[in-house]
Amino acid sequence: MGGFFLAREKENKAAWTKKYGKVKAGEGKSMETGALSKLPNVGKVLCEHLLAIGIETPQQLRETGAEEVFLRIRRQRDPGACLHMLYGIQGAILGIPDKLLPTDVKEACKAFFSSLQAK
Repeated sequence: MGGFFLAREKENKAAWTKKYGKVKAGEGKSMETGALSKLPNVGKVLCEHLLAIGIETPQQLRETGAEEVFLRIRRQRDPGACLHMLYGIQGAILGIPDKLLPTDVKEACKAFFSSLQAK
């Protein structure tokens, strides 16, 4: 499943970087928080979760990927994190509101989420 997301993220990397830029190492945390909060779907709660699991920049979010970020949030912060949070994370990575995620991306998210429920 991760391969699908990785391929989609690579397709969007150039456009994403053009829109949000790269955060350079050593920049202050408030700047990093600001960069995360500028992403679509990243509100106060998701931003706090991301920072708590070690995701401090949009670039780190992109590099880590939606599935791994979601798993970390579930393990470390919110065991009840829902499918809609996964949609939000994936949308943030792709630079689009979660309501506008393509059907194939939503289906991949649902399949991944269902695989977690089965365990």
